[in-house]
Amino acid sequence: TRTPSATASFTPRPSNTPSPTRTQTPTITPTPSITPTITPNITLTLQQATLFFDFQTATYAACDFNYEILDQTPANADFHPTNSPYTRTIQLRNTGRCAWDRNTALYYVRDENFNAEPRLLIRERIDVGEEVTLTFIGRTPSTGGMLTGVWELRTPGQILIGEPLFISVNVFVGGG
Repeated sequence: TRTPSATASFTPRPSNTPSPTRTQTPTITPTPSITPTITPNITLTLQQATLFFDFQTATYAACDFNYEILDQTPANADFHPTNSPYTRTIQLRNTGRCAWDRNTALYYVRDENFNAEPRLLIRERIDVGEEVTLTFIGRTPSTGGMLTGVWELRTPGQILIGEPLFISVNVFVGGG
């Protein structure tokens, strides 16, 4: 036989008090889009640059580059004292069939340089028939005699323009 006991038992009952519940908050998820990327083809770029260089070189080679000296002041072989500042202006005309690009220059080659810069830049393009004046600034040496320096007019690509140019000064000891 069973004997009733005084033990309490829990029986859940529905409640009218609401309990908190978690609600999911929507989040924005980015949608991937296709963004084009440009990947340079180095080989193709180098090939194009080489072709352009070859074309430019061929164009220069086909040109007849030349010049005419219009004036030199002072003239070649003029007298100038030793160890003194020396300035000469040289006026040239482009008599070739092609323009001289900017940065064409007159370069020192050999013999007496009169302590001048090793190159005189022509900063602008000189079209056929146009003229340009270069200013040669140097110093005569401390020894006297007829001294000559050889200079060459060259394109930025180092193509020779015409014949070498000679700068001669009859340097004398003494003077004032």
